[in-house]
Amino acid sequence: MKRWLGLSGLVWVCLLVGCFGGSTGDGPPAAASSNETGENLAAAKEQERTAEGEGQVDAKRFSDSAGMKLELESVDGISQEKAGDEDGLAGRPAPNLTLPGLDGRTYRLADWRGIKPVVVNFWASWCPPCEMEAPDLVYLYDKYQGQVEFFAVNLTHQDTLSDARAFSERHGYRFPVLLDEKGTAARHWQVISIPTTYFINKDGVIQRTLFGITTRGRLEAYVQKLLEPS
Repeated sequence: MKRWLGLSGLVWVCLLVGCFGGSTGDGPPAAASSNETGENLAAAKEQERTAEGEGQVDAKRFSDSAGMKLELESVDGISQEKAGDEDGLAGRPAPNLTLPGLDGRTYRLADWRGIKPVVVNFWASWCPPCEMEAPDLVYLYDKYQGQVEFFAVNLTHQDTLSDARAFSERHGYRFPVLLDEKGTAARHWQVISIPTTYFINKDGVIQRTLFGITTRGRLEAYVQKLLEPS
């Protein structure tokens, strides 16, 4: 009986040592694997941010993207189906655009009529395609700022002022950032997805509408087209 109890106790000791020993032995490798995964993810995100900052985003992934659809009840003067048409407002006079800016000033699109073309870009800070497009807008503004005006219209009614400011500062926006706080401009301009960009000639007529994003080269071609004699 004593011998059986002794053997039984030995078995229990072995089992306990085996369980806790195995758990202790497996712990560090699992933790290392988790840390390694986290480091890899962080490195991947950093590479993506670097690529965005340099305007080197993979064109196959993001060229001619349809953008992010908005939850809007309606847009003025056009059905939801036709609002996605690239020619939705092309050839028409640009709607009125008078909005406060992030800098506290009031901006009016009409002030530039007869002076120089304008690019109007609707965006929000939570929109990944807008994030991808931002470096291209900065590049084009720096290159054509003496010839073309740029307005970045934030959908503030679906965003926050702090996030809009952080986005603008992060990407180095030096052109006016306008605040559509009530969504009025988005409705008048028939914006149902973002980013949406309008290329307006010097006479105040919309020459082209771009829904979503495209390559930097194509964006620049659209800007150059605005500078051609009408």
